[in-house]
Amino acid sequence: MLKFNIYENPPKLLSGNNIFLILIFLGIPTIANLFIILPYYKEKKLLKYGTVTMAENISEYEHTVRGNQVVSLVTYYFRDNENSIKSGQKDFVPAKSRADFSEDRRKLFDNPTVIFDSTNSKNNMLYPPSMAKLL
Repeated sequence: MLKFNIYENPPKLLSGNNIFLILIFLGIPTIANLFIILPYYKEKKLLKYGTVTMAENISEYEHTVRGNQVVSLVTYYFRDNENSIKSGQKDFVPAKSRADFSEDRRKLFDNPTVIFDSTNSKNNMLYPPSMAKLL
């Protein structure tokens, strides 16, 4: 009869293969969540403490993503508290050709509004935000 005592040969949890698996199962979800959480908190902070102004000279560049979906990259300009012109971009805006998103486009382009941080105007977004309304 063969006896195996686990205390004589304990399993090595931190061996090379196990560390790799731990990094995959913990690291990938953590990184993915950071891509969602950080923009969400940036938008929430700007919505709470930001300064509102009108966007000027909005331009739009349409491109295709995921095979056949057409979206737009919107570039906008605005004046900050020091009256200097700053710019920003918002990607993945529904394109003109997508009638199912015409209401979202109307909210962006009929009254183009920018919210920016008064201490750092590089931190800005085109209103309405995309992440803050999702979560």
